[in-house]
Amino acid sequence: RMPEPDTGHYPKEILNHGFVYTNLANIEIKEDMARSYVTIYTSQRTEDYKEIKLESAYRLRQREKTRLAPLFSTMFLEEAKRYDLEKKLETKEQKIETSFISDYEAESVDMLVKEEIKSELKIDTQNETDLQKLYDFFVRNNLSPFYPEDRSIGRVKEAIYYFFGMRLGMEYADRFSEIINIVLS
Repeated sequence: RMPEPDTGHYPKEILNHGFVYTNLANIEIKEDMARSYVTIYTSQRTEDYKEIKLESAYRLRQREKTRLAPLFSTMFLEEAKRYDLEKKLETKEQKIETSFISDYEAESVDMLVKEEIKSELKIDTQNETDLQKLYDFFVRNNLSPFYPEDRSIGRVKEAIYYFFGMRLGMEYADRFSEIINIVLS
């Protein structure tokens, strides 16, 4: 812990010092950040000490069960190649038209028999914000066993963007709307 500018140093001198113990062979501290705050002393354990065995107890992290690994993008590209995905995608002038049924009321379910219910609320797919929300929703729905992890959602989206860039020459930054329309259609 470094002394705080407002609080100053601790009354007991020993509390104004911090120690870092590591088994790293090399540590680099940037001069502009460290200034005169850090002094590095290297020490080695003497051979006189016997090795001790300490038991360690820790809780196994469960996130790996619900989170896609960074390897997912590579696997996605391999599977896309195996299935010839780029040849199966319709990329010309794809446009999604999404609409929702909103505020429909019926007195009973029996009255809905042979009733035609039409959607009235349309989503503007020209608006990139709405398009992004639809895309996020699509990815979440297709990740149902993994969904709670936001990193998994990001990995799927990243893999899809990477696929379009690598296999179809469509860069995400330049052709975002077009890519999303192809994926969602």
